[in-house]
Amino acid sequence: MENDLANFQTSSANSNLLLNTDKCKTLRITRKRNKIDHTYKLQDSALKTTDCERDLGVWTSTLTWSKQVLHQCAQANKSLGYIRRFTIKIKTISVSKKLPACRTLCDKVFGSGDVFMEKFIQTARHIEVQVFGDGKGNVVHLGERECSIQRRYQKLIEECPSPALTEEQRDQVCEMAVRLCKSVNYQSVGTVEFLFDDVQKQFYFLEVNTRLQVEHRVTELRLGIDLVELMIRQAYEGVDLTQMSVQPQGHVIECRINAEDPSKNFTPTAGVVTKVTLSEESEGSKGCLVDTWIRRGNIVTPNYDSLLANIIQWAPTREQAIQAMLNTLNTTIIAGPPNNLGYFREFLKTDQFVKGETYTNSLEWFTYSPACVEVISPGLFTTIQDWPGRQDRGLWRIGVPPSGPMDHLASRVANSLVNNKETDAVFEITQCGPTLKFHLDTTVAITGASMEVVLDGLLIQMWQRVLVNAGSVLKIGNLSNDLGSRTYLAVAGGLNLPKYLGSRATFPNGNFGGYQGRALKAGDMIPTGDPENKTGYGISNETLHRGVSGMGRKELVDSLNPERPFESLNRETLRNNEVTDDVAIPEDGVSSNSFVPHILQKNDQPFNPLHITEQYGTNWSIGVLPGPHANPEYLTDEDMDMFYATPWRVHQNSNRLGIRLSGPAPKWARHNGGEGGSHPSNIHDCEYAVGTINFTGNMPIIIGQDGPSLGGFVCPCTIVQSELWKIGQVKAGDTIRFCKMTIEEAIKSRREQNEFIKTLQCSHKLPDNFGAESYPETKPVLRVIPELDTRPRLEIRLAGDSYILIEYGPMVLDLNLRFRVHFLEEKLLRSNITGLEETAPGVRSLQLRYNPLVLPLSILLEIVTKADKELRDISDRTVPTRILDLPMCFNYSGVNEAIEKYIKSVRAHAPYLPSNIEYVFKNNGLRGIDAVKERVFSASYMCIGLGDVYLGACCAVPVNPLHRLVTSKYNPARTYTQEGTVGLGGSYMCIYPMNSPGGYQLIGRTLPIWDTFGNSNPKLFSEGKPWMLQMFDQIRFFPVSETQLDAMRSKFKCGTLDLQIEEQVFSIAEYNRFVNAMSDEITSYRAAQIKAVNTMLKEEEKSLMLLATDDEWNKELTTPTHQPQTIIPEGSVGIYSPVTGRIWGIAVSKGELVKERQIVASVEAMKMECSCYCPVSGTVTRILVIGRQLVHQGDLIMIIINVMESGEDCLDC
Repeated sequence: MENDLANFQTSSANSNLLLNTDKCKTLRITRKRNKIDHTYKLQDSALKTTDCERDLGVWTSTLTWSKQVLHQCAQANKSLGYIRRFTIKIKTISVSKKLPACRTLCDKVFGSGDVFMEKFIQTARHIEVQVFGDGKGNVVHLGERECSIQRRYQKLIEECPSPALTEEQRDQVCEMAVRLCKSVNYQSVGTVEFLFDDVQKQFYFLEVNTRLQVEHRVTELRLGIDLVELMIRQAYEGVDLTQMSVQPQGHVIECRINAEDPSKNFTPTAGVVTKVTLSEESEGSKGCLVDTWIRRGNIVTPNYDSLLANIIQWAPTREQAIQAMLNTLNTTIIAGPPNNLGYFREFLKTDQFVKGETYTNSLEWFTYSPACVEVISPGLFTTIQDWPGRQDRGLWRIGVPPSGPMDHLASRVANSLVNNKETDAVFEITQCGPTLKFHLDTTVAITGASMEVVLDGLLIQMWQRVLVNAGSVLKIGNLSNDLGSRTYLAVAGGLNLPKYLGSRATFPNGNFGGYQGRALKAGDMIPTGDPENKTGYGISNETLHRGVSGMGRKELVDSLNPERPFESLNRETLRNNEVTDDVAIPEDGVSSNSFVPHILQKNDQPFNPLHITEQYGTNWSIGVLPGPHANPEYLTDEDMDMFYATPWRVHQNSNRLGIRLSGPAPKWARHNGGEGGSHPSNIHDCEYAVGTINFTGNMPIIIGQDGPSLGGFVCPCTIVQSELWKIGQVKAGDTIRFCKMTIEEAIKSRREQNEFIKTLQCSHKLPDNFGAESYPETKPVLRVIPELDTRPRLEIRLAGDSYILIEYGPMVLDLNLRFRVHFLEEKLLRSNITGLEETAPGVRSLQLRYNPLVLPLSILLEIVTKADKELRDISDRTVPTRILDLPMCFNYSGVNEAIEKYIKSVRAHAPYLPSNIEYVFKNNGLRGIDAVKERVFSASYMCIGLGDVYLGACCAVPVNPLHRLVTSKYNPARTYTQEGTVGLGGSYMCIYPMNSPGGYQLIGRTLPIWDTFGNSNPKLFSEGKPWMLQMFDQIRFFPVSETQLDAMRSKFKCGTLDLQIEEQVFSIAEYNRFVNAMSDEITSYRAAQIKAVNTMLKEEEKSLMLLATDDEWNKELTTPTHQPQTIIPEGSVGIYSPVTGRIWGIAVSKGELVKERQIVASVEAMKMECSCYCPVSGTVTRILVIGRQLVHQGDLIMIIINVMESGEDCLDC
């Protein structure tokens, strides 16, 4: 060591290493390179050297400190700047070998290679003293704080007083801090920081922070003072410290809540804060303060400090303070990006912290395992869903879809297998699955479409319960056959995510629910709940076995040695059961992870999924009930015969919003939709049922879990609840035949399915709680009540086994009908009917969602009939209304973006293409675009429905009939519309609340009408009401430029744009007098519109004929299921389509050099663009597809010759 020291001293003499061997009468900061030398006096010259050495803990003997474990520190860029520490522990390694590396690092970071060395203290505590000075030599201390719990030298937990110091030591360190600050006439608040050697009981000076620190609230809470107030008073008038008297009371602990992941070495995290519940001054957390900037909906970015909140807890004693802090932490929720709340909950319970035996390196020995599942890779489209989704009353009526699992049966069974509630959240996996790492011991079950599932290198079966150990990795691969498209993973205890509007289900289009309101991404940490029994049911050799594909339960259990039950699962067994090639198999056949997965049976009874899986296929049969809109009013009898006989092919643009179907066009029972729109499929907007088959033009679409609640298209039949799961498993290219059921069959099937999920056993004979009289005759129109006096005709229509649709009057736009719907809805809600779950109004209709297992349909029909009879005349009544003045940019650029995407991906020719606005004036017999603009900005649009295209979107009609513009809707519908876009469809105006599909003709853009977290404007939004508009609101647009609108949208989102809102009362009688006075003018205007509409309908017919002959929408019906086999040359690799869809883009050309992981093509499927990546670096030798071509999953689209095989130079990857 002496030789090392000699070499080190020689080296230091030439390397700007400062060895402060003076008697420490001064603090010297030097940068020799810049010839700057600052010397600061630390104490009076009369102070003895030995006192200084003892007080400041500076070691002056180079021989002494060189024999210690050292660390090296770099100097700041500026002489008075912040000092950043680079720690290198030196034990027996030569000091001289470490110095050059340290100098190089310092020079690179700070522009100076100067370093100095100081003692390393292994059992160090971080003690700091709060001081206050008046600038005149008077300084007082306000006690000490201990800040030893740190990560990366940054404080996480502070407490006051320190549990480590005696009163003598406390007085000593506070006196040192006071003397130091007095020597420089220190002014205002400051903190003098020390390290305390818990073994040698000595203090070592670190630094003085000449500012207010984050942890100052700890001192404030214990002393009952306000340090900020003192600072302000000192600055303005000075503080008389002689009159200052404080009395410390109790014990205070502070926890810094940071956006960082403790399980990943405190890696910073970013994302949306989805829920905030703070416990300040709440029950069980008296003496608690919370400093925070966050609220629900805030975005944590990587651009700033990770601090989310400081929680400061006071109690009379340290023991009580720890317990009080734990109570506070347990009732605090900050959901969104991972944070250290859970880490603190565990650390504060450790013996070391409870005993106060913690040091600056204490976190190095603390192991934290959060109860969560880590996403290693996300798969194609994996989301969090729960059943039945968002079903709270009032949500469907304004357009919030339920979301939830597309296949509710597989989801509920998965939960049942792991002893969860069937409503617990699960992973929904589409076509290609994720790789997940489990940070806890738990039980899982995987159900649904068959996928390759590997746990720690071993294949496991689906539809069974599997034990998973902490640290295990579960890899769910591609679909293993053509049967089904979605798989579900349930974890015991569920997934512990915050609910949004009553559910954890993800609605990706709305960016809410689930985890961060989106599909999962690599690195996501999904918290799990607390299972009632983590290891599941009792384990024995009779009921557990490994899930190895291809081996039956009996054969596998029989093959096990009772003494060593897994040794017989040898390498050969695993190979015969198709373990994937990329899994390393140890020679003993057992994964390197000591834990082996087990499959458990529920209640010791084997579960046979054949009852479900035998229904999987490529040709599906799905049970439906007729209605609400069938033959003979809307479709002919021949149309309905054709509908039930046709094997409808699932279109590649199907997804969670809706399942699009390709097949023959109906002939229709009418020529057009009248005031509802130009096409015969158009009607006045009404509420849809989830699972209804909805004709958008000539294309039927099944409304999915994320589908819209309100729209203006005919729905001839609706899938029953027990059959609805099947639409979650159909995929592009499959066929569907719809089979008529009776109401009684639907209800009995639903009851049997519920019992099966509960018991996992088939029960075909269940008692019927209702008699035969509870089941009305199965037909689209259940009841008709003729018009009588002032009461219009009433029709009650069947809409599946969970909905009925009540319609008033003829198919005309009459606000009087809408007002009657409003009063009927109010009357039904006031009745508090058991089993009535939701009421949702349309233009002339009211949809009721009910539970048929609680409220028989026959009784509901009588309730509705009685309520309508009691309603009587409404002509002299009023409704509340608000006048909202909104800006609109006419023909905004986003309008053309949506149209261009439609032309490219859906339909290239139509009367409304390429300009929707030009089509509008032609369809209404107007003279030009200016006439359209004049009517739009003159109208007062009344909201008579919400949720027309999701999330509070208005179905609004001009109060003045002369301002109404009639248009048809897109046929088929668009797959994309920009949020805030204003559209016209039928006689209505709609504002799109999010990027979404749609069918309205687009004319401009306005402000957002949906605020997910309700933060932007308290007059319009709240946490429980994130939608802006209300029924009977009147919207009046005023024109602005695109630049002006963009600025106003930005201010609106920040809550600084003041909108004009006026509350009024709308008189039905006055409205009728107003309309009657203009009857002749209205009649003339409508006649001109009808003439123009008929002309444009002929143009549409010509366009549809062109579409039928040259558009690939219809060609796909004869597209072969599999492409011809193509031989890939040796040394080349193929690139295959990851999904069934259309080629959206080809990013390379033949002969082009490509890099590994480069995107070479994209396929559009389910309204997503799925990228195709190049697996190697090489040259494109062949492209087998063209743009817009339909391809199936696994089809070869491109061939690349590998550069390593061809001998070409490797590309820089």
